Amino acid sequence: MKFLYLIFLTILLIQFDTFAQQGWFWQNPLPQGHSLNDVKFIDATTGWAVGMHGTIIKTTNGGEDWNIQSVEVDNHLSSVFFTDENTGWAVGIVQGTYRDSGIVKKTTDGGINWITQAWVNLRRLNSVHFVNQDTGWVVGGDYDGGYGKWFGKIMKTTDGGTNWTVQTIGADSILHSVYFTDGYTGWAAGNYGTIIKTTDGGANWSAQISGTEDHLYSIYFLNQNTGWAIGNNGTIIKTTDGGNNWIVQNSGTFTDLHSVFFNDQNTGWAVGTNANYYATILNTTDGGTNWTTQISDSGHSLQSVHFVDYNTGWAVGSGGTIIKLPEGTYQSSGIYLYSHFFSVDFVDQNNGWAVGEFGTIINTTDGGNNWITQTSGTSCPLWSVCFVDEYNGWAVGGDNINGAIILNTIDGGTNWTTQISDSGYYLKSVHFVDHNTGWAAGRRVGTILKTTNGGTDWTHQTAGSNHLDFGPVYFIDQNYGWILGYYWGFCELFKTTDGGDNWYSCWSGCLGSLFFIDHNTGWATGDYGTILKTTDGGENWISHNTGTQASLQSIYFTDQNYGWVVGASGIIRNTTDGGENWTSQKSWTCYNLYSIDFINENTGWAVGEYCTILKTTTGGVTFIEEEEIEKIPIDYILTQNYPNPFNPITKIKYSVPQPSNVVIKIFDILGNEIETLVNDEKQSGTYEITWNAENLPSGIYFYRLQAGEFVEIKKMILLK
Repeated sequence: MKFLYLIFLTILLIQFDTFAQQGWFWQNPLPQGHSLNDVKFIDATTGWAVGMHGTIIKTTNGGEDWNIQSVEVDNHLSSVFFTDENTGWAVGIVQGTYRDSGIVKKTTDGGINWITQAWVNLRRLNSVHFVNQDTGWVVGGDYDGGYGKWFGKIMKTTDGGTNWTVQTIGADSILHSVYFTDGYTGWAAGNYGTIIKTTDGGANWSAQISGTEDHLYSIYFLNQNTGWAIGNNGTIIKTTDGGNNWIVQNSGTFTDLHSVFFNDQNTGWAVGTNANYYATILNTTDGGTNWTTQISDSGHSLQSVHFVDYNTGWAVGSGGTIIKLPEGTYQSSGIYLYSHFFSVDFVDQNNGWAVGEFGTIINTTDGGNNWITQTSGTSCPLWSVCFVDEYNGWAVGGDNINGAIILNTIDGGTNWTTQISDSGYYLKSVHFVDHNTGWAAGRRVGTILKTTNGGTDWTHQTAGSNHLDFGPVYFIDQNYGWILGYYWGFCELFKTTDGGDNWYSCWSGCLGSLFFIDHNTGWATGDYGTILKTTDGGENWISHNTGTQASLQSIYFTDQNYGWVVGASGIIRNTTDGGENWTSQKSWTCYNLYSIDFINENTGWAVGEYCTILKTTTGGVTFIEEEEIEKIPIDYILTQNYPNPFNPITKIKYSVPQPSNVVIKIFDILGNEIETLVNDEKQSGTYEITWNAENLPSGIYFYRLQAGEFVEIKKMILLK
């Protein structure tokens, strides 16, 4: 654990602040890859952006660096608003099993902690606006199955969001944007050209004639008279009399426009995206009479724009895109191809490769700090990659149309050559045990290929029926190996002890990934959180509880004890006892993860959807911030958490009278390990931890302190 020392001239009191060691962090794209829907700044340095999967990120240096504050699988945030550096709100939806619900989140400490203020019985909350710390509005809509249509909804708070009341508006279409110039005068805009206005804080709303039937996604006013609204098909309309009359302006584009902002009556900006996913930034210097295209860039959708002065603004959008305006500099970076990475392989702490859709191969020589696209010579998807050193590697892939392909490099990927390009099947997995000996397995006609000369020649091998599709293949030496075969939902595990000359069926069941540490010990994963372990080379398997029902895509162990598994919705689980117990690790993504690779028990990478690359240097463990607050104690002490019951934040205090290795873990009522709060050598002292259980359901939980031979457990209640 790293420490930042703050020394005060106070008798018997020395305070140590420690920062949380981040477990998993994004390497591609940067600062993260979830799509962003809104951005707001309170000055030239401090701002927030929110988006899909509950993503909230913050910057305190004008966007040069962004820190992830929150990620939640089922949340999608549409809008954010701050009244000062501490107080802000974010709104969106929570996806439910039967229907979605609106959600309002609030922070009073600049986003360090976000508290859910309200679960709203509306299917959409799209925009939030406050005029002070107490008074604000949210707009959205709800779907009425009886009428088969959406209805616009507005809610207001006068106590900072503690209570919300629904206002009567009479709008027949969903609302996307709300803006107030003071506590009384405001407008909301939505589908089919809907614009409504209030002059009494929302007690009464009246419809205005917008002059368009296009959907309006954003509305902005400089004062009580002058404002603009924008929408699909390049629609821009302007009013100079508070909305009594709206005039259509020529945007010069049919791009869907999502957000509008004006610095004054002349200078304004609009951002959007066209049907071909080209990001568009428009600018005007004459109040909208003329609009010019500033940026038209492929591969990105822009959703929001915000300025703090004439020379300082930002636009955000799909894939975590962040653009600094007016110069148009990208603050987000990385390889973003609207594609997926399926496999990752590292040979040491510096050199690694990932492969994916459209023949994509990328390489790093500095542990993932920088990734470079390599030329594969194919547009076929590449499903698997394997390197035996920093120079020699293979990638396999293909599809039903183009057939199979095997690529080889002997110079680290600077040049890739095709070893096989064949029709009738394609390859899903490749594994080499040395420079010469390797196997590839594939789909259709039961394909297993073997080479003993580095891929110059490949020979076919047979296991089971020719109707089987073969997936993962794994060997621990030139003789011992395993392969999974599939046929119409049926899965069969085959084993060889002679390099594949003979394969025999040793187990059947539904599996998707394999990993062996030696001739006897191995693990397999599958759907519904399945993890199986064998200690007799695959003849018999024992199921272990992972605490999830998610599909698990890839598994990796560094030794008999330390292992990790990744899968759907960004799930990462870790074990330190060979798979007997699995602990959830925070991945900071909700994208599916398809492959994981470690070089030791601390350093590893995971890849997945939308070019996601994650890395850890702590084995995936995130240590919680804590503070030493008192003089040296005389006993080991674990105090009751406070408050208790709590929602969702509580504090845990503990004391150690002598230097000790301290481990504090959280467990649910069934005994499943939820999280590791502390795992570190501690000096004598009393410490306090703040724990946030925002992502956990209400219930009884236990926290356990182990320091040397001292062990104590206490109960706490999360009540939401």
